[in-house]
Amino acid sequence: MRLAFTFDNGRTVSHEVFERTFTIGRSADCRVTLESEHFSREHCLIEFVDGDLYVTDMNSKNGIFIN
Repeated sequence: MRLAFTFDNGRTVSHEVFERTFTIGRSADCRVTLESEHFSREHCLIEFVDGDLYVTDMNSKNGIFIN
């Protein structure tokens, strides 16, 4: 699966991910690492369960916005 992130300045970053559960954030411990002040060290958890996508905010400073 390919994830794409579009920032306020119009810059888009994409990542190829094969895991069904992974974290996104600035930390090198996250599967998807994004170097931006908009993301917390561990920003969110993404899970695919029985064809459904779940996004869990991990107490991030800026929250989560989808689409």
